Amino acid sequence: MVCHCISFINLKGGVGKTTTAVAVGEMLAQEHRKSVLVIDLDPQTNATVTLIKEERWAEMNRAGHTVAQLFYDKLNPHMPPSFQIEKAIVRNVSTINDGISHLELLPSSIQPIDIQEQLPLIAMSRNFMAKPLDVLKAALQPEIDRERWDYVLIDCPPSLGTVTKNGLRISTGYIIPTIPDILSTWGIYQIVDNIFGLAKDLERPISALGIVATKVHGNDLHRRVIADMRAVNSGSSLSPGLFLSRRCLTARFHKPSLFLAGLTSMQTSEHSKASMVVPTNLCEI
Repeated sequence: MVCHCISFINLKGGVGKTTTAVAVGEMLAQEHRKSVLVIDLDPQTNATVTLIKEERWAEMNRAGHTVAQLFYDKLNPHMPPSFQIEKAIVRNVSTINDGISHLELLPSSIQPIDIQEQLPLIAMSRNFMAKPLDVLKAALQPEIDRERWDYVLIDCPPSLGTVTKNGLRISTGYIIPTIPDILSTWGIYQIVDNIFGLAKDLERPISALGIVATKVHGNDLHRRVIADMRAVNSGSSLSPGLFLSRRCLTARFHKPSLFLAGLTSMQTSEHSKASMVVPTNLCEI
């Protein structure tokens, strides 16, 4: 079994990034019976409080059972580490049916806002063996290697900083949710270029799995932006495919989206020298 680690990323907030990541996780676990871990790297903690109650999150945050504690431990190597992966992962999460079997969460905290700029200093804080981009990988790779999950879904912050790159460091691919308007799509190809450069540095592919157009309306602006994205994507094997979502991507109200077909049955593009993984379907939801 191969674990697919997928980052959800956009530089613009309010585009349905977290909603898409959580909904895909819920549908993979509930409808496809896959083992899924959702990692919330976004300090807004929206994925966290969508999947567990705020009171539960507050308890875990006070106890240091969030991803923020993992980073703090690396910034303070003179202190005994507090983060424990088994205590930090919440099992059977979601507000659907009081929880979904095989859906797990590594919660976030608002504290990564403070540590984002400090992370590059890890190697200078007498923690010479720790690399800033390898913090999350060091904690999770043993669990990934023993095939604990079919999918690891990472809700990234709206930036290309060190916390986001920790998520991309373990990712096999990424998805860009976006509203099809000018502002929300402005940074898409900056994301693609940056991740391509990171993958080159890491000497392994991080595949562009697709753009998910969310909150789609039948107005002229949305139609024009979607047409533009399709035109650009059709001309390059390095560009992500485009999916449209006219309604909320959530297991609470709808049957599994055809969008999941692109994740549950992926193939390698014969036309890409980088062996990028591309969706087998380009479909409208």
